Amino acid sequence: MSKTIAAIATPFGTGAIGVIRLSGDNSLNIANQVFKCKKLDSFCNAVPNVMYFGKVCCGEFFDECLAIYFKAPHSFTGEDVVEFQCHGGIRLLEELLKNLLNKGATIADKGEFTKRAFLNGKYSLSEAEGIIDMINSENIASLNAGYRQLSGNLNKKVLKLEEQILDITASLEASLDYPEELEEEVRENLPSKLSTLKNDLQSLLDSAKYSRIVKNGINVTIRIKHHQNNICIFGTGFCFIYTNFFNCVSSVPYTSGIYKINKNTFSFYSLFQNVSCSTSNIGHNSPIFA
Repeated sequence: MSKTIAAIATPFGTGAIGVIRLSGDNSLNIANQVFKCKKLDSFCNAVPNVMYFGKVCCGEFFDECLAIYFKAPHSFTGEDVVEFQCHGGIRLLEELLKNLLNKGATIADKGEFTKRAFLNGKYSLSEAEGIIDMINSENIASLNAGYRQLSGNLNKKVLKLEEQILDITASLEASLDYPEELEEEVRENLPSKLSTLKNDLQSLLDSAKYSRIVKNGINVTIRIKHHQNNICIFGTGFCFIYTNFFNCVSSVPYTSGIYKINKNTFSFYSLFQNVSCSTSNIGHNSPIFA
């Protein structure tokens, strides 16, 4: 019997709803000790995938909450899982978690729910990585990349490559065992199979380079060429400028921002307001860089 783990599943902070998750063989018994519902004599009799309204014991006080039971293997981890949806106070969730631990649960390690899902065959390794990528996504591109990985796109490509390698290996071994019958046939087909395998591997490697950029971003240095009467950046109308002070119309000092150049003037775009400045006010010694 694997140990039953528990953890707060929602982000740390104050909110309307907070979720605590139990996973393991003893989840129902532990949940039954803290959760009471009028429709059930015992939560051990709960119907899977049905949400129940009741009260949960958080140590010295109770909270109204919703509880749901997911029966193995039809759960995220592949084990018996119980989730409590309580009010989202930090102290409230911590007290409920503490009570679950007192009833026999063990605090989950970081990522342990996903680890159990992987070990129980619910997700492949690449799909499990897709989950964490979606959680940590900061833009649409990385979110889509994480979803594609979660959907099994990478796993399908890897399995296809595995089949190609096994096919080539089996052909070579067969030609060694039966050289008179198969050697000529294998010799004719082997170059095309190896070429296809090489191209597929290179395509996967190229996509990995792009995925790393989408996931981790890219460091860019923007160099600004400064002339007497104009500022330009690669022939475009925009530049990033950092300076200690600008002699602007509003006389408000800014330290950084995005500027759009229009002939002899440029506009500063900040979170607060636009400030139009003349390039003639910027001397050659101004610390302009990005």
